[in-house]
Amino acid sequence: MLVGADVIDEFKFNKLSINYSNLYNWLLPSSIKIDQSWDNHETTIIHTPPENIEVELNENFKLKVSFGYTISHSYHVKDFTIPQDASLILTSKTPYSFEELFEKHDFLKYFLILFTGIPIYPLSILVARDEKFMAVFPDLIFPKRINKNYEPFKMNFLFPRMKGEFDAVMKRWFELCDSYKNSIDLFFSSILNSNFMLLEIKFLRLASVLEAFHREKNPGKKNMTFKIRIKEIIQSHPNLLSLIEDVDQFSKQVLDVRNYYAHGFLKENEKFIPSNMDLIFITKKLKLVIIFCLMNELPLNKEEINEFYTKTIQQFKNEEKLNRIK
Repeated sequence: MLVGADVIDEFKFNKLSINYSNLYNWLLPSSIKIDQSWDNHETTIIHTPPENIEVELNENFKLKVSFGYTISHSYHVKDFTIPQDASLILTSKTPYSFEELFEKHDFLKYFLILFTGIPIYPLSILVARDEKFMAVFPDLIFPKRINKNYEPFKMNFLFPRMKGEFDAVMKRWFELCDSYKNSIDLFFSSILNSNFMLLEIKFLRLASVLEAFHREKNPGKKNMTFKIRIKEIIQSHPNLLSLIEDVDQFSKQVLDVRNYYAHGFLKENEKFIPSNMDLIFITKKLKLVIIFCLMNELPLNKEEINEFYTKTIQQFKNEEKLNRIK
């Protein structure tokens, strides 16, 4: 739906503004302070709107984290609320078609999925051209039922933990999305569609992501086998060695399971055939390997990211141990 638009330059735009599910919760701004004085029977509520954040992504694109709020109360004030939200606004010096500009939306959405650990969806989408006209695309907002208030402290890695490095992290993330486009698209589309996939399909998709990631990262290693690619990825990340203690065994299992499902349930001697529980945890491990690889490419605070790795690995090991008790 176009609002206030003339047919100008084939509807090219240089501004994209999107409000995402759980964006504000991930940002976790401390904008409200409550001071109670029991002696004076007074309660003081101070609301300080968060400052917008701007990042120069490259010579052409700029990103702004924009905060908004309203104050709602009745005529005779007995209670009031301060609804707050946030949007990501991407602007460019060069106008783009909607399709070209909307591709950058995927970069932002994938970033939020990585650091929240949950599927993220647009709640509103707006594009503009020098503020002269706007286009709204409600058909691209989905699904209808989503959790808009996911608990922040259940998320992977909250914004305050990367606030000091946010500029560098976002710049590097946009570079990664360009460099590893195929593997990144495949990985995050798997997460967004995970509720509609059989476990076997999830595994095959993640195995394909891992191989594609290694190929895109190492274009000169064209004839390397899948098993060696897995080993090389794991051995290049010290934190993954804490998650996967026997790299040879894990690499063989992933290869055997991929071949078993990809080649029509073909059973061969000395090949690993997974039980349902085996498949659940091999798939979970593959997902963590990819998450760790992506985060390792970003200039995050070492102390903060190592804490995340340690906590995540321990949670995984506890879950696996609990579920394998006979």
